[in-house]
Amino acid sequence: RASLETDEEALLTNYRNISEWCLLTTKRLVWLQEDVLHALPWKEITGAQQPPALAAQIIRQELAKDEIEVLEVFDAEDRKYLLRVEPGAAYYTIWSAILASCNYTRRPDPIPLHASGK
Repeated sequence: RASLETDEEALLTNYRNISEWCLLTTKRLVWLQEDVLHALPWKEITGAQQPPALAAQIIRQELAKDEIEVLEVFDAEDRKYLLRVEPGAAYYTIWSAILASCNYTRRPDPIPLHASGK
């Protein structure tokens, strides 16, 4: 369902299933999730991060780093988009590629090191 412009090339894809995938191109990040096709040009993406609560669980050794499937992607207006990708090496490859391609100006959110309720 994603159409590329004539001067745009596909670089990297992550395919979970027919209704959940992402594509990194030379111009933008495109993803399909919950039957909604999203696309953000690289210049409008200001950052990407693991959800801070999940990062804290990794630090506390309550979750393995290869279990995370969700990336938070932020646009120039600080809107947050949730991107689901395959866990493991694919997750970290997609995350790194997004950071390398985007207009990375947003500081990551703080990681809450203490479990909630403690």
